[in-house]
Amino acid sequence: MVHGAYGREQVSCPSVDELADYGAGRLTSDARASIQGHAADCAACRLALAELVRLQVGEVVGDRYAIRRRLGTGAMGIVYLAHDAQLDRPVALKILHRRSSEGDGPLLDEARSLARVRHPNVVTVFDAALYRGRLCIVMEYVDGETLRAWASARSRSWPQIVGVLLDAARGLAAAHAAGLTHGDFKPDNVLIGRDGRVQVTDFGLAGPARAAREGEAALAGTPAYMAPEQLSGRGADARSDQFSFCVSSYEMLFGRRPFAGDDLAALRQQMAQPPSFAGEHRLPRAVVRAVTRGLAVAPEARYPSVEALRADLESWPRRRRAWALSVGALALAALIGRAVHHEKTPLNRLCRGDSRRAGVELNERRRAAGAAGELEVYIRRWVTARVGACEDADATEVTDPSTHARYVERLRCFDELRRRAEAAIATRSGSAAELPAPESCLTR
Repeated sequence: MVHGAYGREQVSCPSVDELADYGAGRLTSDARASIQGHAADCAACRLALAELVRLQVGEVVGDRYAIRRRLGTGAMGIVYLAHDAQLDRPVALKILHRRSSEGDGPLLDEARSLARVRHPNVVTVFDAALYRGRLCIVMEYVDGETLRAWASARSRSWPQIVGVLLDAARGLAAAHAAGLTHGDFKPDNVLIGRDGRVQVTDFGLAGPARAAREGEAALAGTPAYMAPEQLSGRGADARSDQFSFCVSSYEMLFGRRPFAGDDLAALRQQMAQPPSFAGEHRLPRAVVRAVTRGLAVAPEARYPSVEALRADLESWPRRRRAWALSVGALALAALIGRAVHHEKTPLNRLCRGDSRRAGVELNERRRAAGAAGELEVYIRRWVTARVGACEDADATEVTDPSTHARYVERLRCFDELRRRAEAAIATRSGSAAELPAPESCLTR
């Protein structure tokens, strides 16, 4: 049988004897890495590896972790939900497929490195134990879903996606600050809890961050998300993690990866050209620029750190805010001009009229698109709240500077909510529950 998905060179599945040698720890490090890399793209081989360390419900690991159920299987190991009898809490157990031919030290050192990271956007490592000669990493249990599952569950707006990516970047930067490299960052290794918290997980390939050297490491990870230097077998570092982050970001924003190929040669060839950002998404320039730079072929052409990338990626709201404030000021000037032109027409009355007309237009769009009826209630709330904001305008002009600034900021807020409501109407899958409360604009 031959497999070659996600841009990996096509290779045959390992034989039964090879799997047995893998499970017994008799293979060389390169041979183990080859099987692990192949299993990343081969579901059948992942299941075969999982059978090597299958645990039964109720079985106890490390004298305190009782297995409840299996959560998932990957190329590096199997993850189980377990109960920590000592602290009476749920935990996630990741049991690595590979055995160490060099003793227990390197595996436990890796777990200790992971445990050094304490950050809200990184899954916490609690403990490490050995099970049947394999490392078992005890982690915080996240009740949620992967970034990939979250993005595909429903239509997500690009601001929502960027917001999640920013949190993932914070977690990745925290790991780098602790001297760790992820080595296999991808949407499947980012978890979103039911409480909305974003956490990076599966640092199974992590090790002390170091400059990649020729021949330093065998190819390991998921090639479709690897930086060119990783595909060349030179190992991973913080800048290759940055490249993987930007491949994942592009995929989440556009629904496809920036580079694709049937083998590694085709993948490398595509990476030589900048990715295309043509599409239906109207992304801010700051977002496009940040992702483009992070996808640079040469590591030195990327950002000096993931934290620097995150700061640039996060600059779009500030720039949009500045733009919106200027637009709000122009809108206010237009209202004042209209009030002056009509001489006796108060500015606040004009503002209220604009609010109600906007509400009528939104409802007409909603009915024409057949959008959810709950959006009608949201639109009424929007109109009522915006009319309330109009009271900050005096008879014909806003003379107090602080009142002027507050009025402009509130108009900007309501205009942003109107755009988001229009987007929800256009997709017909949007929910009013996902939109910010219109009343929140009155606190600006």
